Amino acid sequence: MRAFIVLLSCLLLSACASYNVTEGQLQSYVNKHATFEKSVGIKGLAYAQIKLNTMKVGIGRVASNRINLNAKTQAILSLLNQPEQTVFLDMSFSAIPVYNQKEGAIYLKELELNKMTVTPNALEPLVKEPLMAPLISLLGERLAEHPIYRLNDSFKDKLIKSANPTLKIENHIITFKW
Repeated sequence: MRAFIVLLSCLLLSACASYNVTEGQLQSYVNKHATFEKSVGIKGLAYAQIKLNTMKVGIGRVASNRINLNAKTQAILSLLNQPEQTVFLDMSFSAIPVYNQKEGAIYLKELELNKMTVTPNALEPLVKEPLMAPLISLLGERLAEHPIYRLNDSFKDKLIKSANPTLKIENHIITFKW
């Protein structure tokens, strides 16, 4: 009986020799779990209320070892008691995926801003430089603290959580390898 259990375990683990997370799975997880709304600054001086509207995910599209994120955000700005202005930011980021075995989750580290577009364009010089560093910092903190993907409680995912796989990006898929 013991030999049968060992054999069954070996077969199950070999069936899990690799596990893939597709862009669709990642996008679905992000759609359900990635919300972001933050206020920064001092009211009456310089203040922004930032809200993430949508985020689109790509795997290995910007660089072979990175996940790319295209985020559309809205910021309501107030500068020196001037009337509030609504600004739309379209940003492209990339980051390195890191697996946390204890949590069975993928986090993003080393966030890099690849591109940022501000609408209305007339506000770009006023917004881009002062808002860029705090926004990248806030998003970097958020992505470091909240996973971009988490394994579920299925039997196969529990087996993966008990192992210590490495992540590899191949053909726009994240592969867990042992």
